[in-house]
Amino acid sequence: MSERVLVYGAGAVGCYLGSRLHDVTLLGRPPVVDSINRQGLIRREDGVEHRTTPRTVTEPPAAADTVLLCVRCDDVAAAIPDLSRILAPGGTVIALQNGVGTEEMLAEAIGRERVIAGTLTVSVGMEEPGTVTRYSRSGGLALASLTGENVPASVMRLAMSTGLPVLPIADYRALRWSKLLLNMLGAPLSAILDVPPAAVMQDPRLFALEQRAFRETVRAMDEMDIPVVALPGYPTPLARWAMTLPAAVARRLVGPRVARSRGGRAPTMQADLKRGRSEICYLNGAVVQVLGRERAPVNAALTDLVLDLVTHPEQRSRFRHQPSALLDVLRTPSSPVVG
Repeated sequence: MSERVLVYGAGAVGCYLGSRLHDVTLLGRPPVVDSINRQGLIRREDGVEHRTTPRTVTEPPAAADTVLLCVRCDDVAAAIPDLSRILAPGGTVIALQNGVGTEEMLAEAIGRERVIAGTLTVSVGMEEPGTVTRYSRSGGLALASLTGENVPASVMRLAMSTGLPVLPIADYRALRWSKLLLNMLGAPLSAILDVPPAAVMQDPRLFALEQRAFRETVRAMDEMDIPVVALPGYPTPLARWAMTLPAAVARRLVGPRVARSRGGRAPTMQADLKRGRSEICYLNGAVVQVLGRERAPVNAALTDLVLDLVTHPEQRSRFRHQPSALLDVLRTPSSPVVG
């Protein structure tokens, strides 16, 4: 009997990977499923349009041998009852979230040996249901077991069948925190100001904040003895080194790379904030959980402000395209992030 592979969460990442896999089932919301059933799953990549016809469902199937968990960090807890019910004995969940902390939830529920941490370093987006577009040229998949053992051969074969570069990582924490470094760059400030990451990188005042948040994150990793590792298409250790340099030099080295890495696509955090939600607690907020607010003031301030804008969307216009308004807030006695 062939392996039963389920993509749990047919968003941009789920549809992109699902379009590259054979004999796969996609679990998604009705608008996405209806579109795929009507016209196929469309993947636009390298100027070519690919069309596949995977199986689709709007409710979890009876059983699955491998689940690619492609939901947001804040949706993982709600998915656990389904995963516990449908995962076959000896089955595996490949967790493809961006933030930090969800693997531990999954491990507690279904066992560490059944969870593989994964990340996709390809920038993709789904602007209309059932049509996914690749924006970046580089990238691939990185995988790590939670037990410290090698990634199972069956999981490696499945990942390599996508045709993407696949890199096994020895420490799942290194995978997840190194990706966090990439996800953080430009994202909160782009979301707050509603500007492209390139605009953040080009402003010396904003880049200085980015550099401080990055350094706080590296400090948290150092204290937890988590190395910064390279990911497919991204020499993250080189970015760590560059961010130790004076701000003007670091901005010339890092800024253009950040602007190019998303292929012109807005960070997910920016789109999320417009929808009234955010995963920032699993990103910048995770740094604050490790270091505390006093030792991670920039990450704390950015986390607080994004969450406040989620709760009070009427305040977003105050900061839209207004870096000076943001810097004024961060200069206040209650948030002395900038001098």
